[in-house]
Amino acid sequence: MKSEDTNDKQRGWSLLTFHEKSAWVVLLATLAVYIPYFGYLVALNPSVEDGMQLLKSVFPFAIVAMIVLMIIGHVGIAIVDYRREGEQFDEADERDTLIEMKSHRYASFVTEATLILVLIGIYIGYSPFYLVHAGILGLGVATVTDFTSKIIAYRGMR
Repeated sequence: MKSEDTNDKQRGWSLLTFHEKSAWVVLLATLAVYIPYFGYLVALNPSVEDGMQLLKSVFPFAIVAMIVLMIIGHVGIAIVDYRREGEQFDEADERDTLIEMKSHRYASFVTEATLILVLIGIYIGYSPFYLVHAGILGLGVATVTDFTSKIIAYRGMR
């Protein structure tokens, strides 16, 4: 029994379902794009006018980078996780559906809190530059919350 557990831990990645691997890809791609973007933004400390120009020039690049990273990651999973003929495809089951529902619920709380804070910012009169970035940051945190909770749920349901 103990040797089987050790063997399973050594194989690690190969034991994960496609859905769990996909959650890792999206989480890592989100962090790989959001952290440098907001780090760059904080390091520059732009004025509102320069910041809006930055939003128009750098943010589309960040979106494209995230999409490319996710495509590469999912294609990589598909290649590594290639199934031989006769093996059953990893389809979503009730557990996957339950995990999806719970993680989306947690992410929706973050999204709602972000919306409330942005609306308060509008009421107070903050600059649109800061409000847009607060919204973008909130969506990023919601995405990280969503996929982190999926990974935790998959790890806890083994």
